[in-house]
Amino acid sequence: MFDQRVDDASLSDFVRDDAAKSLDAFDAFDRMRNEIAGFDYQPAPKRQPKLTLADVPVSVYADVLIHRDYRGVGQIGGAIFRMTLPDEEEGESATTKRREMGLYAATLVQMHIRENLAGNRTPAHQLCWAIDVQCGEKHIAPRTYAQRAQNLENACRFIAAMWDRV
Repeated sequence: MFDQRVDDASLSDFVRDDAAKSLDAFDAFDRMRNEIAGFDYQPAPKRQPKLTLADVPVSVYADVLIHRDYRGVGQIGGAIFRMTLPDEEEGESATTKRREMGLYAATLVQMHIRENLAGNRTPAHQLCWAIDVQCGEKHIAPRTYAQRAQNLENACRFIAAMWDRV
């Protein structure tokens, strides 16, 4: 269907471009197949509660839940798919920033799973991912995420303090 849309001159430029970018995303995701294989993927709830950080509701939406049994313990994680295109002239600094953002996003996933979606399973940082589809990278929540979580909470405190002034 997307291939047909790309070549259909009767469609708008927007629709044709959207179809081409969708095909690019599917191709990028397909190249990651080996990196994300071997897990038990479950549909994420359609409605997910917000994650609350320093009294600020933060919208974190797990695109998929990830289950596994590890040493007799049912574990859970989740993934979000980041679809933003990289800058074509992306240098070392931009690449590093993109990876840092991926680690922060994976940390948010871990916090969200832990607070809102774990149920009777044990949250596992190894199963909390931010997948940068366009760059073909899977960012895993760090084992020690306390500093990142503190940074996120501090940012929310700042937002809450400044909100009435904006």
